[in-house]
Amino acid sequence: MWAQTITECKDPADYAYCTCKVYSCGYSQPKRDHLSIERLKAGTAETDCSYGVSWWLYMGGYLDENPAFHTKIQREYLTEHGFELIDANAGFVKMQRNDVLWRPGHTALYIGDGYQAEALRDENHDAGYEGTTPGDQDGGETVVRLLTYDWDYVIRKKSSHPGKKLVLDIYHGNRGIDLKAWKDRHNVWAVIPKCGGSEDDRLNRFEETTFHEQVTQAKEAGLHVGAFYYSDALTCQDALADANHCIDKCLAGVELDMPVYIDIEEPAQLSLPEAKLTAIVITFCEHIRQAGYMPGIYSGYDGFSKMTPNLISEYALWAAAWRTSWPTWAKDYGMWQQGSIRLYDGDIKYADVPGYVDCNWCQVDYPKIINGGDDMQANPIGILYHAEGDSKNLFWNWSPECVPFHVNGAQSKAIQNLTGLRLQKISKADADAIMEMCKARKAWREEGIKS
Repeated sequence: MWAQTITECKDPADYAYCTCKVYSCGYSQPKRDHLSIERLKAGTAETDCSYGVSWWLYMGGYLDENPAFHTKIQREYLTEHGFELIDANAGFVKMQRNDVLWRPGHTALYIGDGYQAEALRDENHDAGYEGTTPGDQDGGETVVRLLTYDWDYVIRKKSSHPGKKLVLDIYHGNRGIDLKAWKDRHNVWAVIPKCGGSEDDRLNRFEETTFHEQVTQAKEAGLHVGAFYYSDALTCQDALADANHCIDKCLAGVELDMPVYIDIEEPAQLSLPEAKLTAIVITFCEHIRQAGYMPGIYSGYDGFSKMTPNLISEYALWAAAWRTSWPTWAKDYGMWQQGSIRLYDGDIKYADVPGYVDCNWCQVDYPKIINGGDDMQANPIGILYHAEGDSKNLFWNWSPECVPFHVNGAQSKAIQNLTGLRLQKISKADADAIMEMCKARKAWREEGIKS
């Protein structure tokens, strides 16, 4: 639940627990700023209630500097620096780890699991005076105790992305990550582990050694789980081979309630014509769909700008854009990767350090869709489209024959009414790419490869 040494601390609650429980920190107003890692280790730390809270918030990443505030200005300072004020007397408040507790003249930090941490009094049992000896002389100067309910306000850090759910994508480099702790400390909602990929110009396809272990850990932690497959496919045949490998060797029947994404970021892929790259991702995604998973696409702006929007809109789209706000070009996408970061309940500190994880924000409830509780499922029926220069519409319904067929106006209308598909107008190049994909699927099917 909490770090047991000061070097293991990851959030304000950890620092508060270590200050008040693990190390010997005394109470003193004149020496309130005698709180540091060095003094804690030496047993000479001293602080008071407000300085303690200020230091814990700063050390835990909730503040960019240590304001060393007093309780008189604490509320105003925090609400001006990304916190919200919740009236504790206005009704039930569901406490969250790292909530600041405040009443006139005193403050504490809620550290989770029903406990609060606070600097309470000196060794003479006087609040507001200086004890004669540094450190906690009787175990009661700085304390961790059960939550009291005599607070006027709860002061809570606002989420950086209200309404969005926090998702981590992980790989073998994150082996050993405590997913349960990340869920408890940072409100992580889901994880997307790497399941495998293709590399070396498609000469090698590999399974990620940690995938099934991480899936199991995530499920035990109560997290939703998906997967991503790193592909270097340059043709539809490559994409089919990647999809087969992903399904048969990497996923191997594992049950997921988040999408399975193809990861498109190889420079050679980003230099392909739009029609060809679009055909590649559709090939992979439809194969994944037929295996019973929700398909998705992960890429950055350079990748998605080379894909035809109306041909990929039915998939779960995941945009990579390492910046501080959701990219406008991906505003309707289901998920956004913000960067490789250190996390504190949605407050972000960037760092390119081994062991840090990629942070994503999700605005679509994919588990609800996948489990059939929503009518927003990506349509698995096919594509109804009209190619530029063609006299009739074409309907491709992922049929075993893998070939689109022409339909007249009345048939198009009937298909739209029965399936909810929209008639999409596409270029001749896009139509040719779809045909290339169909031929590849047909060839693979005829060779006995599972579709």
